[in-house]
Amino acid sequence: MRYTDRDHILNTASQKLLNQIEHQKDIFILSNSTVDGLVGSAILLSSIYSSKGNTTVRCFNSLKIEDFKTELMKVVDEKHDFYVFVDFDSNFFDLITSLIQESSYLFVNSDSRNSDQIIDKDKTVTFVNPWIWQSDNDKENKHTSSSLTYLIAKNFDRKIIHSSFLPIVAAFSKNIDFNNSDQTELKEILQTALDLNLIERKKGLNFGVIETTPIVDVIENNTAHFIKGVTWNKENSIRIIEKSGIQITDNQRIRTWNELEDEDFNKIFNTIEKYIEENYSHKNKSDDNIKEMKKRNRELLFGYNCILTNEEAGSILKNIGSFSKALDLCVRNQTFGLGLSICLGDRNDAMMQIKNQIIDYDNLIKSVSNKIFDEKWRFYDDKETIYVNGEGILDEKNIDLFTSILEKSVSFADRLICLRILSAESDEEYKYTLIKPKLAKIDFDKMKKKIYELVDIRDDLNNGNRSSSTSVIVDIMDKIEIRVPIINLEVFLSNIKKIVLDAKRS
Repeated sequence: MRYTDRDHILNTASQKLLNQIEHQKDIFILSNSTVDGLVGSAILLSSIYSSKGNTTVRCFNSLKIEDFKTELMKVVDEKHDFYVFVDFDSNFFDLITSLIQESSYLFVNSDSRNSDQIIDKDKTVTFVNPWIWQSDNDKENKHTSSSLTYLIAKNFDRKIIHSSFLPIVAAFSKNIDFNNSDQTELKEILQTALDLNLIERKKGLNFGVIETTPIVDVIENNTAHFIKGVTWNKENSIRIIEKSGIQITDNQRIRTWNELEDEDFNKIFNTIEKYIEENYSHKNKSDDNIKEMKKRNRELLFGYNCILTNEEAGSILKNIGSFSKALDLCVRNQTFGLGLSICLGDRNDAMMQIKNQIIDYDNLIKSVSNKIFDEKWRFYDDKETIYVNGEGILDEKNIDLFTSILEKSVSFADRLICLRILSAESDEEYKYTLIKPKLAKIDFDKMKKKIYELVDIRDDLNNGNRSSSTSVIVDIMDKIEIRVPIINLEVFLSNIKKIVLDAKRS
């Protein structure tokens, strides 16, 4: 790690921002519509205000480049003095440089592209990305966008350390494993939060729940690591607990999650693992496959629960997992102001709004998922790929809600997801979404390349033009979305199955 380069870039970014603050310039923060972007923007907003600066935050959805460009041009026309872009993909950098003078912005992100190939070295004063200073043999990014904004702000705002728990919340949203020794720099921020007693770490089953939730409800409503046949099934949830042999009640009161000991967590895990083995996942698997699956399941379910010591007992924000979920729903529901408020410490009216969002989410995802799982023709699992037909049930607004459960699920986290819905824009076309969960063993880049060869992409990628051609409309790191007119459906289906099979053999 070349700390000199890192410190130089972060210090330069800090000084550039501080100069704007001291001269009372109008600083406009643009956040990508992600938890990491929201948290990173909240950190900057807090530090700029505490330093007597002037700033505004606005969140943008960057999935479609042309839509983002239109919104960005409107912002540029407002003629702000300085701009900070947080957690946008590196592909947007060239667009921004074409619209804004180099001295008038900072671009902070942490995507895993090689930034040296994207920008000139002399422009690193505007571009803050760890790949600029990490050595070539660093396999994993050790930062998030919010951890970078935290370090930038820390150079001129010493009080920001009291918000050091926020980058950890954002890291949770990206499934970052703090048990990984490579995550050194994020661990340093975590250690600050631990030293200040902002966070307490408790090892156990990691379901991301409110600590005071009764144990039966925790198992039944576990969507953090969805278990088919157990999640939303009270009878099987009770059976799991009974078979584990742990004490369920205390003086006729059902024990809560925070009352369990390490031994209790192990007993519950062993029972869940046996349930999975007996019901579906281990059929026709070799001993090595079974051993790998057991290791994977333990890594998914067991870990450190980070508890926020300053939050009230029973609060949705007490556990970092549920805090992250709350922010994720603010992003999805476009209630960005609410998300910023809870990052900045609002715990009055905001808490009731957050609670209502989570109740609505839980009810929606349970209803949608049960409809899909109950109709066998809608959900096909070949143990390597999940094929989902969401026509009439899933719409574009809740695709991510449903697929995010599959991506983290104990039952499905190692499968490629292939989902089909009817387009909201035309009843003459379908939309196919392919998603590669972190644990899926598939050559997704190869699959994307083949898809681009299959579709008629032309030069109008993401511009929303209507045509009779099959086209890619969204392409991000582990997700690709394809528009398929009905007249092309049969040809597309036959080809996409071949592409998926070919990528799985790689």
